[in-house]
Amino acid sequence: MRAVSQPSATPPAAASSPPQEGPREIVTRPDPGLARGKWEAPRGLFYGVIVLVVLGAIVVTLAKLGVFARLRKKRAS
Repeated sequence: MRAVSQPSATPPAAASSPPQEGPREIVTRPDPGLARGKWEAPRGLFYGVIVLVVLGAIVVTLAKLGVFARLRKKRAS
């Protein structure tokens, strides 16, 4: 008959190794959400930029269509 060995509570390799060190640096994570980054801005600033871009696109489109040139001709006459 074969002898059955009982498993030990700690493995032999773990018993002879030195204790592990804890973390060496602390990582601080930002709160979840859109307020991340180095330069945070209020929510209204983002909406303001969107409005300015849309208005700029409308002005450029009207200028390319010649709407401003026609208005200048009407005022000159």
